[in-house]
Amino acid sequence: MARDKPTGLSGRMETIRHITRADLHRINGLLSRAFSQGRADDGYRFTEVPECRLEFLDMYLEDFPEGSYLLEVDGQIRAFGFAHLWGRVGWVGPVAVAPEVQGRGHGREIMNQCLASLREAGARTIGLETMPRSYRNLGFYGKLGFVPGELTVCLASEVFARPVPPQEELRAEAVYFSRLPKEERQSFLEKAREIADAACEGLDYRSLILHTSQYKYGDTAIFRLGERQALAIGHTEPYAVDEERHVLRVVACVFPPPVDRSFVDAVLTSLRDWARREFLGHLSLWVPTRQLEAFRHLLQAGFRVIHSDLRMTLEGYPLVTTPGAWLLDKWE
Repeated sequence: MARDKPTGLSGRMETIRHITRADLHRINGLLSRAFSQGRADDGYRFTEVPECRLEFLDMYLEDFPEGSYLLEVDGQIRAFGFAHLWGRVGWVGPVAVAPEVQGRGHGREIMNQCLASLREAGARTIGLETMPRSYRNLGFYGKLGFVPGELTVCLASEVFARPVPPQEELRAEAVYFSRLPKEERQSFLEKAREIADAACEGLDYRSLILHTSQYKYGDTAIFRLGERQALAIGHTEPYAVDEERHVLRVVACVFPPPVDRSFVDAVLTSLRDWARREFLGHLSLWVPTRQLEAFRHLLQAGFRVIHSDLRMTLEGYPLVTTPGAWLLDKWE
C-alpha cells in the first residue's frame, strides 16, 4: 500500500507506505530522536533514548508487516508506526513523529493506517501502552478514541542475589520450543495457542514464539505440574544498542484458570533456573494491574516495581480476559 499527495502550497510530496527492512536504519534514528525529545518535554531527568538493535526492529516488523507504516515527505521519513497482531489481540507501538514536524497531523495519519489494518485483519482487541506522565500522548491517543485503563507494571527480581533453590524445591517441568525436534514443534505451538486462548479467547502468540526463535532473541516454555499448565515467552537478548545482556524478560506469561499459587511459585523457580543457565542476573515480568492477585503475589515473592506504562484500548475494542486467569504480557 502506498499513497502520495502534495502537501500545502509548496507542492512537496507526502507518501504513506508500508515499512520495509531497508527502512529500519532510518526509522531507528528517528525513534531515538523523537523519544528522547518526548522525555525532555515531559520533564524526565534522564532523557536520552538509545537506538534499538536492528535485529530487534526486524523482529518487530515481522510480527505484522502489513500493519506497519511510515510517512515520507520528499523522501525523508517524518513518522512511523508498528502494529502487532496476536491472533485477535492487536496493539500499536512504537509510534514516532520527527520533533521538527510534530503538530502537522502526521501521527494521526500513521495511526489511522495502523488501526485500519488491525480492524481489517479481524482484531477484537486494539490497544497500546504509553508513558503515564505524558499528557501530550494521553491527549493525542484520547482524540483517536483510546480509553485509559490500568497500568502495566514491570516487576523484577535479582537472580544471583537469592540463594540457589535446593533441588528438592518444587519446580515446574519445562518444555522449551527451541530444544524440540522440528517434527514436534507444531504440536507445541498448538498447545501454546490453547493455553493463551484459555486466558483470553482469540489470543494467539504463535507468531511471537516463532519470531523469538527465528531471531534468536530467547525461547518459549510450556510449564507443567500435575494437571496445571502455563506458558512463558522469554527474551534473553538486549533491545538497545548500548544495553548489556543482563535480564530474562518474560514478555508474556499465561496461567489459565483456576490459578494455583504453589504452581505459580514452581514456575517462578523454573524461570529463575532459566535465567541462571543464561547467566542473566535479573528476571522481569510485566503485570497489568487488573491482574491484582498476580501483582500482589509477585511483590510478596520478592519482586520490586521498576517501571510502569499506561495501557489504553480503543473504544469498542476492549481486552476481555477469562475470569480467574492470569494474563501477564506487555504491548511493547
